[in-house]
Amino acid sequence: MERIILKNIHPAAYNPRILSKRASQELKESISRLGIVKPILINAENNTIIAGHQRSKTLIALGYNEAPGYYLKGLNESDEIRFNQLHNMCEVEVNVDAPKLHINDTLTIGINRISYEKIYVKDKGKLFTFVNAIGKLITKFGEFAAPVVTENGEVVTSSVYAYAAKMLGRDIDVFVIPEGNKNLAIQYFSKQYGEFSYEHLPKKTYIQSLAQMKRLRHNDDIHKDNKSTLYEKMVLPYLKTQIRNKNLRILDFGAGQYDYAKKLKREGYDITMIDPYHRPNNTSSAIDYLGNQKTYQLICDDIQNKGLYDVVICDSVLNSVDSVKAEESVIKSVFGLCKQSGMVFISGRPFKAGNKQAKNASRYYADSLVHYFDKNGFTGMYRNGEWFYQRFHKDYEVRRIGEYISNSPVIKIGNNSWQVMAIKDVEHSQEEIIDALMFEFSLPLPNGKKYDFADKIKNAYENRKMS
Repeated sequence: MERIILKNIHPAAYNPRILSKRASQELKESISRLGIVKPILINAENNTIIAGHQRSKTLIALGYNEAPGYYLKGLNESDEIRFNQLHNMCEVEVNVDAPKLHINDTLTIGINRISYEKIYVKDKGKLFTFVNAIGKLITKFGEFAAPVVTENGEVVTSSVYAYAAKMLGRDIDVFVIPEGNKNLAIQYFSKQYGEFSYEHLPKKTYIQSLAQMKRLRHNDDIHKDNKSTLYEKMVLPYLKTQIRNKNLRILDFGAGQYDYAKKLKREGYDITMIDPYHRPNNTSSAIDYLGNQKTYQLICDDIQNKGLYDVVICDSVLNSVDSVKAEESVIKSVFGLCKQSGMVFISGRPFKAGNKQAKNASRYYADSLVHYFDKNGFTGMYRNGEWFYQRFHKDYEVRRIGEYISNSPVIKIGNNSWQVMAIKDVEHSQEEIIDALMFEFSLPLPNGKKYDFADKIKNAYENRKMS
């Protein structure tokens, strides 16, 4: 561990965590009462803060000039961001499922160096995923944490880190506090100082399509064909019940790789499919801009000459939006493009899907494992130099989506996905529907371009054929 000069380091622009005024005050109180008992992590190559943004800011506000920490070497920006996320995910402070450890050594107040052989494991706990993740970080980047330990040797915080270090045969630093401060440490380190927020991070909506799934392609994977639950459980059964189903005008809005839409087209259904970021064969090839332009124009002509659609399908689109505005626009557009008394099918991913591996774990563990949720249910992952976002919905949010469309929606919420089937029987203002459609028909493209159909869809909707 080294002494970090605070004026020489700077925050990372990508840091997804923000601190409320209340959390900031609690952090100040914890530092004032316990002292600095958690290190700051710095990229040695550029003095960028990897972890400890809120602590460093608070320390400066309290008048500190330096703080204990670690300089990590060999990180590029992708490594920094991934480390930041994994560190925030894995460094569980106080958790009932964490390992129970004891330091069998003579300790003095302050920073102590401890041999891994002196770490005694009383209970391995249940956070094995965390232990594995921490172990990978230690192996790749070296030391980066220092557990808080009482004078009597009880490990109060970061026991996951200490356990991983022991398994790897790595010595560790620890902050030793007076025995009388144990409950105070538990009180402060049971809190989460900061929450994830992705609103300030860059968004390239068009790269979200790189995560689109191939459907119904048996030769691609001998074990599964990635069937759509929405289509298989709701859309296809519904169509089979309709006497003149081939006369229904169907729109698949956000059709991905078009697999199910093409299946229906081959079977003789009158279906139009659109995905603004459709990439042929789901490769990294260019977006089918010209093809999408033709389809956008087709939809505009269609609703002006024939009216709104009998059936609108929106499968696994809401889990790929990157903002609240984008989500609202999709929902309102799907509603708006369906005729009154028509049928809407829509699906997404439930909040519990992001936590399914932590089904029986503590609340903190469940909210932290795998995904990093902000207050709006979004997660962000940095891969290959880009941010990718996902939206997960809680049960009440799914119900709210269904009730926006219908007074009596059919809602199914499973472990991995949710589905809504709803007869459009409510009304919303034409103004809000047009605003949403204009947003969806002018989505951004690479190189600063965008689709230019906002005015066309507005005109088409305002002059649509009434059924």
